[in-house]
Parts: sequence; C-alpha cells; structure tokens
Amino acid sequence: SGNYWAPTIDGDRIYINGGGYGGLYGFSQSGSQLFFAPLEQYDEWSPAYADGLAYTFVGSTYSPDPATLRAHDPMTGAVAWSVDIPFSWRGWSMETSPVVGDSHIFVVSRPTLYAIDRATRAIAWSTTGYDYSGTPACAGNRVFATAGGVLHARDVATGEWLWTGVGDNALKYPPVIANGCVYASSDENTYAFDARTGTRLWTAAEGGWLTIAQGKLFVARF
Repeated sequence: SGNYWAPTIDGDRIYINGGGYGGLYGFSQSGSQLFFAPLEQYDEWSPAYADGLAYTFVGSTYSPDPATLRAHDPMTGAVAWSVDIPFSWRGWSMETSPVVGDSHIFVVSRPTLYAIDRATRAIAWSTTGYDYSGTPACAGNRVFATAGGVLHARDVATGEWLWTGVGDNALKYPPVIANGCVYASSDENTYAFDARTGTRLWTAAEGGWLTIAQGKLFVARF
C-alpha cells in the first residue's frame, strides 16, 4: 500500500503510479488496462507525459545507487530510454515528479535540481548549495522550484539563478504557472509572483496544493 498522487491524462489515456510494490499503470479512458510496468517501490509521485512518451522518476532500491528517469512507450509501458540521476535515500516516498519543458526535463533529487537535455538525454546542469524539494515547474526559458522555503527562478538552458521569491519562508507545495505569473504556497499562504521579475503581486491567506483550471486558482488543503 502507499499514498498515490494524481494521475496524468493525455487524450483518452490515463497514467498513474500504483500496484502493491509500485509501478506505472496505463489505462484507456474507458478504464481498461493498457499495461503495468513494475518499478522500484516508491510512492508519492506522478508520471509526466509529452510528445508521445510517459515519464517516471523513481529512486533506487539500494543506496547509494542512482535514481532513474525513464521514458516509457505510452501504449505498452516499455522503456524507450533512461537516465541515471544521483540519489540520496530519504525514505520510500519520492515527494516529487518529473517536469517536461520544451528543451529539458527537470527532476528534483534532494537536495539538487537537475536539468536533462531532451535531445542528448544527458544531464545538462545541476544546482549546488540549496536544498531543493518537491516538484518544479517550467514555462518558456524559466524553471521554478522551492528550496529552503523560498521560490527560485533559474534559466532553463544554463541553470543560472534569476531571482528569489520570498513569502513566509515556508513555501513547500509545487509551484504552478499561468498568465505570466508563478504561484507558490505554504501551509498558510499562497503567493503570486511575476514570472519574469519575481515581484510579489499578491498574497492570499490560504495555503495548500495548487491547481489552475478554467481561469481560476484552486487551493486544496488536507
């Protein structure tokens, strides 16, 4: 058993972590199972999907073995390619998901944010000196991730630091992006920052998991 995060949907296909010992499921919209691809036994992650591939990022079974970013065939679950990522075991929950941008795939393997070049399938850059956690977000030439309770913006291609967004110094949930803004949340507050400059635009006294749909920002608390 485990704590399973939200599924990822592409058209009429649904992808989700599940199984008694962890793995990637593919389902049709009607609910029929397309495949099950066994993976290492971790929970609290979701797959990503882009350009005809489903992506998983799961830790290793034995420390200090690397974690693995895998690209899966969306109909069979077969691994099309994979990249090893340095990994420090912190328990059997990943607490993060891969994010696919136009040119790079981003993963957080605590304490480091990694960028994997989609063309070469090699690590393009990684961070040092900060304890990144959770799931990053990417839009245009910027990637956003939380470290030490604040939000960082970095250049997608180089990893160069661009700005830091400070709220209550307890930001912890995955940021989301819409209309030139990036939103980040703690348990108590949600903040809107200008995605280009990092200027804080407004604060709402409700915190939690963030989702944007139909022009609205939804905040889920548990």
